[in-house]
Amino acid sequence: MINIGRSLASTRNPPSLRKRKISFSKKAFVSFCIVISFISVFSLIFIGAELPFPTTIIMLVLVTNSMFGFFSLIFHKLTIILYEANVYHTSESVTSYIYKFIAIFLSGINYYVQITLDRMPLLVNKLFAILFLLLLIWCVIQQFYFILVEVA
Repeated sequence: MINIGRSLASTRNPPSLRKRKISFSKKAFVSFCIVISFISVFSLIFIGAELPFPTTIIMLVLVTNSMFGFFSLIFHKLTIILYEANVYHTSESVTSYIYKFIAIFLSGINYYVQITLDRMPLLVNKLFAILFLLLLIWCVIQQFYFILVEVA
């Protein structure tokens, strides 16, 4: 007979997780600050649509993921390869960290959805990819709709 209580207790805190130390190099921190500054300033293009500042960042994420979603309808594997080339590249330079953080921020949602859809058959994959794209477009339209209702 197997002692289940003992096996459950031993899996609660695996040794690899207890000693894990998160390291964030100086180059990565500087790159992260540059990307956050750039994205914050770049998202101000939505100020003209009467969106308040923090909401402009969410709108930027939704719009860019919509563009990547549309691109991935035609070039599914290429979208995944582009994301992985930017994020999982092992170079330790500031520019590679900048590309990494921009890719994570602007196309991360789409990447993880496409990875999930990649396991499905082609027709189901394309159907759900279209539904995902429509969901993103609907979210963008809802943001603009709520702003128009507030203004009127």
